[in-house]
Amino acid sequence: MSTLLSQFPIESTAGAALIGTYLAAVMYGFTILQTYQYFSRYWGKDRTYIYVLVITLTILDTLALIFNIHMMWHFLIANYCNPITFLFADWSTLLSILTNAVTGIIVQAFYAYRLWILSDRKYYLASILIILLGMGALASCTVYMAYLFKFGTFLQVVRLAAVLQYLPTMYYSFSIGADALITFGITYLLVKNHSDGVRSFRTDNVIRKLIAYTLNAGAITTLCCVISLILCRALPQTYYDLLFSLPLSKLYVNSMLAFLNAREGLRKKGGSIAVNLTTSKTTSYEMDTKIRDRGNEPENRPSSPFSPFFSSAPKSASA
Repeated sequence: MSTLLSQFPIESTAGAALIGTYLAAVMYGFTILQTYQYFSRYWGKDRTYIYVLVITLTILDTLALIFNIHMMWHFLIANYCNPITFLFADWSTLLSILTNAVTGIIVQAFYAYRLWILSDRKYYLASILIILLGMGALASCTVYMAYLFKFGTFLQVVRLAAVLQYLPTMYYSFSIGADALITFGITYLLVKNHSDGVRSFRTDNVIRKLIAYTLNAGAITTLCCVISLILCRALPQTYYDLLFSLPLSKLYVNSMLAFLNAREGLRKKGGSIAVNLTTSKTTSYEMDTKIRDRGNEPENRPSSPFSPFFSSAPKSASA
């Protein structure tokens, strides 16, 4: 048994998972903060599906953290000084894997939809590819979880390494592909639409902020996936990849919430040009903003070319 347990040293398994849980808990605090800010700013302004999306992701983020904490309690507290426990998969471990994967594909689908809207519904193939990559990542996690549920022990999974070692690799690879495509696609369309539209200091400033935000958000999630993939392949007998994969779902959620919360500030910086930078229907607040800016902007000035990125309505319906 000591030979078997030596394959799962506590420092590189439970220790790595514990630190990953700590990082996930920190990120969860930002999730709660940004969720509160979102409902404080946009209650009554956004469409219903945006509210449902935010609530769903917050619930999934909460469940993921609960599963992570229960997993660590099971291994380190409830079975203290019982190292054999590390050979078996707890139910919270399985649900944690699935919850993180579901969160990832929901956020990726949200950005795929934004990419489709920003392209004036032309680049639908790119959006479909993003969703397919996200579904591939979810399928990889589901199959891996099913094997753990079937055999109930990590040891059996290790013995089947010739088959299963590629599932985590596939998950990280699919996620990297989806995140990279989202980042490149949105950045490209923002630059292209802006160069074809009206140029001004305010629009230049807003577009730079949008591009910087897109690159930063995409780079963080992609980097976490790349590091997790390297650790997973280089150190397959350890769980060092959990240092980055456990907080990953919360990075997805926070990136989307940060995007939603930034709309009001960007619209104010853009004035009437950015009046459509919202996923909501036109409100009296937006109309007041437009009226205040008419003294500084021509009345017939066209809307921002990048406004569809923030609008859930068709471009032709934008005002």
